[in-house]
Amino acid sequence: MWFIKQDQLNGVYNMFRSIIKYSIFTMAFCTLFLSADEVDAWLDDNGKEKVTVGKTKTEIPPEIQEELHKMFQKESQETDKNVNIHANVLIITGNGGSGSGFKAKIGDLPMIVSNAHVILGIRDPVIKDLEGRIYKPERIYASKTRDLVLIKYLYEDGNDKGLLNIVPLFNRFKNGMAVTAYGNSLGGGVITETPGTMIGAGPEQIEVTTKIVPGNSGGPIICNATKEVIGIATSMQILHRSEELTGTRYESNWLKVAIRRFAVRIDNLTPEDLEVLSFNDYKKDQKSSLAIETFYRRVRKILNSPSSIPAQKSKLKELCSRFVPILEKIDAYQWKSSYLKKEYSRKREEINSFLKSIRIEDELLAAKIREIWSTAEVKVKKIHIRGKTVSCKKCNGSGLIKDEKENRESERGFGKRLEVTFSGKKCPVCNGTRRMKISNDINGEQYILQEETKNALRKLIEPDKKPFNGFTIGGALADEYKRFDYYTRERLLQRSPTPFGALLVYEGNHQMKSVSLTLMRFSLGRLTQVLITIPDEENNYQLARQYVEENFSNENAHYSVFISRDDGKIFINCNHKALPILLKLPGPSNRGLAL
Repeated sequence: MWFIKQDQLNGVYNMFRSIIKYSIFTMAFCTLFLSADEVDAWLDDNGKEKVTVGKTKTEIPPEIQEELHKMFQKESQETDKNVNIHANVLIITGNGGSGSGFKAKIGDLPMIVSNAHVILGIRDPVIKDLEGRIYKPERIYASKTRDLVLIKYLYEDGNDKGLLNIVPLFNRFKNGMAVTAYGNSLGGGVITETPGTMIGAGPEQIEVTTKIVPGNSGGPIICNATKEVIGIATSMQILHRSEELTGTRYESNWLKVAIRRFAVRIDNLTPEDLEVLSFNDYKKDQKSSLAIETFYRRVRKILNSPSSIPAQKSKLKELCSRFVPILEKIDAYQWKSSYLKKEYSRKREEINSFLKSIRIEDELLAAKIREIWSTAEVKVKKIHIRGKTVSCKKCNGSGLIKDEKENRESERGFGKRLEVTFSGKKCPVCNGTRRMKISNDINGEQYILQEETKNALRKLIEPDKKPFNGFTIGGALADEYKRFDYYTRERLLQRSPTPFGALLVYEGNHQMKSVSLTLMRFSLGRLTQVLITIPDEENNYQLARQYVEENFSNENAHYSVFISRDDGKIFINCNHKALPILLKLPGPSNRGLAL
């Protein structure tokens, strides 16, 4: 077993550490022995496979229709209480681990029964009985909702005789009934039996007290009184210390750990719950399933190490940079097994929550961007943008200013008359050109990327649902540039080129009257930054801080907002999480220094 030291538990990080540890213990009993190098090589090979999208509908072959009919015919069968249970329990071994299975009559059809995670967790499984006979699988019927497979095998040498029976009427059994678990405990290669009782029942599984351990997965849970199979050993939950469980049978402490053990029911299966899988289908699913299991095991190993939390986070970052790109390829994989697809989605959500809890999602995003960038074909073009000019305010766009001269020498009539004569003089501000510059000329560089590269990077600049200052951070240029009529050519003060796009600086703001400048940065056709500048006067800074703290504290957002002040100005800066990563990418010429 693995435990976390009490002094390491702190905050959200440790809550999700517990979730990951808890999830791992509710997983397979199949013991896996693949080395890290073997798994990595296998996963790399998985990434090269072509992903097939969409399913094709096919007619059910007659032989499968016949087999389903035999499995679910309702004829009652007499139970043999003298059946040799050990002769029907099977040991499943192979490259990657070991587990259990058993032979049973499913309706009128001899079948091998086991867990989906046992068959999937073992590469090239070999199924043997006590006599050492090897069973040759022909076809797999997999449950869509349960961790359960039925394997049609080649009947030879009487291996389809004297089989176990499945309980026909489960409702006659009560809690407290004596049961025994049979299986290949700890992958030892021997069949063991462990007594216990049934203490709970549900529509898809039962809870037992039998001390089943890793390796028992797929083995039968037998009713002692009738010698019938009432379930298949599948999973266990190791309960952590909790005040809510004090005084119950689920109470755990540092001296005694409470464990719940579960078995899948098989008596109430229906034809609609089964799907037919070829072994080729299962081998493809196996690679994808093993990838996420391997990630779980490595996370568990890191979390149970005596290292400090910062050291563990560092190791997790390294692990994620290796595995997350592989998992993302699997996200697009078309699963053949509905059950495994559902399990993968559940585990994937737990992993995503865990990664967010330890705040390394930015590292993962950086790893994805750097991976795309490492193979990108990048060119650079020089950009020259002239500074913006406007009509000269000194001469009102005339190019001249008035030179006034007073003449007081003429006095006529009842008083003096002041004579003023005007002569044109070149405006000193615009030098007679009628226009004045409000921004300087700018020289910059911009990347030229292939469309495939741009599209791959754009997908990583995900738009956030919550707007900032009315803008969708991560939104498309075409939408955000014209989102508000306020931002006209007349209010545009400066346009600057950047390696991935452009910076636009506008006078004022469409929403806040106190704002002097609004900056927008577009990268790869996406809005990646909005920066608002406010005069640092009166209580503006306190109001700005309150605005940010009350509205932008969500750590799961695709952007971050922070506030700063300098030189009489307050800056509210909103950056998409992809922006700082893009800015640190090495330039195409030296591949080591950012532009």
